[in-house]
Amino acid sequence: VKLGIVRGYEDNTFKPKDNATRAEAAAMLYRILEKTGNI
Repeated sequence: VKLGIVRGYEDNTFKPKDNATRAEAAAMLYRILEKTGNI
């Protein structure tokens, strides 16, 4: 969260026990690549 890679839902909650959707996983990977300068 601090790095902006993982973000909560619109109601400001997290659901750590739920599975991530394909779109959520893709968004997290994209943010990681941005932070590391690989995009």
